[in-house]
Amino acid sequence: MNDIKKLVNYFFKIKGWDLGKKEYKIIYPRYVRSAEKLLELSDFYTIKWKLNHLKYWAESNGLDWSMDTLIKKWFEIDNLKIKEVKRKPHYKGDAVVERFGKLYVNIKGELLEFAGDKKDIYYK
Repeated sequence: MNDIKKLVNYFFKIKGWDLGKKEYKIIYPRYVRSAEKLLELSDFYTIKWKLNHLKYWAESNGLDWSMDTLIKKWFEIDNLKIKEVKRKPHYKGDAVVERFGKLYVNIKGELLEFAGDKKDIYYK
């Protein structure tokens, strides 16, 4: 398998697209052209790394992306910052807050001191 096919297949994989579906087989040649352009810029492994970085950057900012996005952002891809998502602690579906060095669980607007094990706290 040549680098163009490997690159398009990798792109489909990280997008979560199934190559077995008829719709994706129809649009496959369109991404072959983009892969050819990318391979003129660099080697397969560099493009693969940059595709991953672009994926995480775009998804953290709620943006759609494709191989053409990588072509447009080729020279600035290393400077794109992935937005850090603040995840909040929860215990059994209720929010956990820290006050005065102690943990409290917010149950229906009332703060109750957390008496459970810290390993039971999860983040979402």
